[in-house]
Amino acid sequence: MMRTVVFTAALLWAEAAGAAGWRPALPLNMPERSPAQTVLMLIDAITAGDETAMLQLIWASERGGQMERRRLLARLIAARVALQKAAEEKFGEAGRALSCGFETVFPPAVRANFEQAEVVLLQAGHGALVIPAGGGEPVRLRRSVRGAWQVVLPEIEMEREGVGDELDAARDESARWPVARYRALLRAVQQARAGILAGTAPAFASAESAQAWLADRLAEIQRTTFERRAAPGDQTAPPESGGVESPESSGY
Repeated sequence: MMRTVVFTAALLWAEAAGAAGWRPALPLNMPERSPAQTVLMLIDAITAGDETAMLQLIWASERGGQMERRRLLARLIAARVALQKAAEEKFGEAGRALSCGFETVFPPAVRANFEQAEVVLLQAGHGALVIPAGGGEPVRLRRSVRGAWQVVLPEIEMEREGVGDELDAARDESARWPVARYRALLRAVQQARAGILAGTAPAFASAESAQAWLADRLAEIQRTTFERRAAPGDQTAPPESGGVESPESSGY
């Protein structure tokens, strides 16, 4: 469930969320927060676009590019929330066309199910499964090196079968594409927000045109990514993010 929740929320953006005043009920650096509390705090951090909290609540190994994937995913989610807020401030109710969808992905019923979740400890207390009430896919957690619970996301972990150097090579290769894709997505979101704030490019004159611009850019990133991955022997990653070019110079 959490895999689908975070991936959908970060990349598909369905409808608005709004938890601008969110603060965690427990200190983020509190080692004894429970696994279920950690899942709830991550849901709230994603909804609020709290990049710092997400980095502390999502587990990542130092191997296979996981820490970079975690950093980029947190930045992407935070940027998407910032875009939504900018659109709503600029265009009012019409700005919801650029909403990020967290209210749909995280309805009250989802939080309620995790508030009543069953927790199963694994690996002599170093791992855990949080099983939401009423069914649903369990969320896996691990303890950080400091002992705090963190949520394991398949998008970050990306385990591959293999041993030794072959496993490391597989992880490195699997990491290259998501990192490049996240950077391209982040750049597109940042460009859209910059265009809305500047208010000068025709593509960002209305919420509808800005949403169409972003949808076209995201679709192009998706298409390019899958076409290049499908091409035999193609080692070219999708376009990565440099600086945030102005909307006027992006060809729109």
